Amino acid sequence: MPPQVAKDVVSYCSSCKRDVLHTIVAMKEDRIVRVLCLSCKKQHAFRHSPNDRNSPIRKPSAGKKERKRFEATAENWRTEMYRVKDAPGKVYTLDGLFEEGDKVTHPTFGPGIVKELISSDKMEVLFEGGMKVLVRGSSRR
Repeated sequence: MPPQVAKDVVSYCSSCKRDVLHTIVAMKEDRIVRVLCLSCKKQHAFRHSPNDRNSPIRKPSAGKKERKRFEATAENWRTEMYRVKDAPGKVYTLDGLFEEGDKVTHPTFGPGIVKELISSDKMEVLFEGGMKVLVRGSSRR
């Protein structure tokens, strides 16, 4: 039977420093997110036992498919950046005016290319780490 809120489960408690019985407090889809320790009465994130790495409740790590998608995005980004290598890059600001194809430099995500104008105040930008939706200025102010 799949885990459910208010059911008991064994989880590692960092306060008790051992695996003890917990009550499930919150779930996200089919994953246990938060539990309440029945020994020390503290609520914390669900943790698997350091000894139990193959639990069926454990969220699977990103597999080959996820890595392949990231590699494809990074390759697409490199191709696009090479295409606009001589174009001057605009520094990203919330009120900046950008068009499709503009080269953008973001303080956190680095250089990117505006791929699509979603609405008058939103745009989709391709960065090395993937696509991001960013706020942009509107010419109708």
